[in-house]
Amino acid sequence: MKGFSKKANTSNNEEVKQSKPFVPTEEQEKGKDLVIKEKMVKFGAPAGSGKSSSLYYFGRENPVPSLGLVFNKTMALEAQAKSPHNITWKTTHSLAYARFGSSLQGKLSRPRGRYVNVAMTGSEIAMYYRLPDFFMGEEGEYISKSYVGLIIKDTVNSFEVSADQELERSHVGYHHIKVLQKRYGDIFPKKKFVNLILRKAKDLWEERKDLYSDVMCTHNTYLKLFQLSNPDLSKYKVIYVDESQDLNPVTINIILQQKDRCKIVWIGDKYQSIYQFNGAVNAMATIDCASSYLTKSFRFGEKIAKVAHTILRGKLRIVGNETLDSKVSVDLSVIDTKQPYTILFRTNMELIYQSVKLITAGESVNVNTDLKDFVAMVKSAEALYTGEMKKIKHENILPFTKWEDLVEEGKAERELKRIASIVENGQAEEIIATLHEHDNKANAHITLTSAHKSKGLEWKQVILGNDFPSNYDHKGRFIGLSEQEENLLYVASTRAEMALQYNDTVQELLDLDNIDLEEKQLTDNLVTELNKVDGIQSINMQSEGGAEQAGYELESVMEHENQRDIYANGGMSEEQAFEQGIIDSSGCITENVDNFTDRIKIDTKESLDCEIEKYANYL
Repeated sequence: MKGFSKKANTSNNEEVKQSKPFVPTEEQEKGKDLVIKEKMVKFGAPAGSGKSSSLYYFGRENPVPSLGLVFNKTMALEAQAKSPHNITWKTTHSLAYARFGSSLQGKLSRPRGRYVNVAMTGSEIAMYYRLPDFFMGEEGEYISKSYVGLIIKDTVNSFEVSADQELERSHVGYHHIKVLQKRYGDIFPKKKFVNLILRKAKDLWEERKDLYSDVMCTHNTYLKLFQLSNPDLSKYKVIYVDESQDLNPVTINIILQQKDRCKIVWIGDKYQSIYQFNGAVNAMATIDCASSYLTKSFRFGEKIAKVAHTILRGKLRIVGNETLDSKVSVDLSVIDTKQPYTILFRTNMELIYQSVKLITAGESVNVNTDLKDFVAMVKSAEALYTGEMKKIKHENILPFTKWEDLVEEGKAERELKRIASIVENGQAEEIIATLHEHDNKANAHITLTSAHKSKGLEWKQVILGNDFPSNYDHKGRFIGLSEQEENLLYVASTRAEMALQYNDTVQELLDLDNIDLEEKQLTDNLVTELNKVDGIQSINMQSEGGAEQAGYELESVMEHENQRDIYANGGMSEEQAFEQGIIDSSGCITENVDNFTDRIKIDTKESLDCEIEKYANYL
């Protein structure tokens, strides 16, 4: 599979917009003033809100030597071509490479020629340190040596992206230990195992940074060495940090080391934080400093903005572009299938599965996924299925020593469930062959990619795949989405410019919003009636605790009704009834209670919901 271009379609509107002279918005003007005034400031910038143009504007209005930090080299080159010359755009890795990476260059790739064990995979680490399988208990249960090697590797990787000075127990992957405890229970010797991992991880770290060792290092190895050296970047007067919602701790620490040396400007969208599974930290949520916001998106219209607002449960104010008539729907009616469109998936497995179906159907398809990784995963899963343990190489399959364990894990993990289905149904070779024979074309009619890879891109028409998790558990109870899943769904939905076909997950949230509005209307109607009753204080649902006050007031009226019934049935003397306001001085039932209870019959608190609905229909 060849030829996929990561560059998304750029609309004609965008090209026209870029050719016009830049006119800052009121929010950008305010931001410029903050940059000039404050030592450190952060800007919240939702999808499509022009954060790049804002940074360029800040740089022009503050023309001092500045450093712009971006995610990758492509972004750095693009920014350098568009921004004022006083800003130098780099990645943190390029800064670190000049100091430490160049000397380690020979250790960043495998040596050519005969095979050398460079301790880069879990299996190689196990061989390099001559690790045996880790046996437990008397039942023959064990953790494979390759999986032990993988955990050692992950531990060093975790240290390299951390802000810590020393490799410690906290860097041993919690998720690995949790899985092992769940799988093996009391027979898993946690302390002994963690101590082994920590010892070997420290050895591996020393070998990675040793110029004379065959052990490969990573690009994060020299970035870590750069951070540990406490670098001085004071030749720059301002540091602009793009995509601040997804920075690893080591990068944040490098930047914060400069806070007394130069001005720091963070910009990003905390709701586009989607890489915490890779150790990223949301600096937009953790850094405490002066802040401002960009709220208007120039990418899409108000309907897509409302979908984004619903996905984030109203936590973010995002205004759509009033000049764009974006369309949204849960069905295909909003997509012009005669024009190119893009489908975004939550999982690579679903992306591949749907790609094969479309390719087989003869569609013009562009598939953006790592086929090599998929093939390696399938082959490792097949090896586990047939019991050929030495052939298991893929890191997602290494943790399993029995097929049954993978199937059990697949009940909670959609991607593992799909891979198990492919292997058990004998579909692996057919899928691999179909994708191998397929050639990507830049002008394909249908583009398929993952929600994670879609970040930073945009297309005119977008369809959201239905492999995103539900807001409801298996018992039908609403549990909502985790923060990362919510953010990912928001990112995916805001890639669309003109048309968005959202999925069942979004529909659940839209339906919930409609239910909430209906319930609020019902409650407001009842409160309106309560406010008409003499003897009941005015209730304002908009005020803090308004709904709770309404409940208290209604309970009070219900209690009056119960007391009246007791009096009417001879269970209360006239003196007691008078004291409790059931009757007046002439012995008559008091008017406010009598009128209200004749109109609303509530015998128990549980009948409140029923009465609300009845009164809404009446009104």
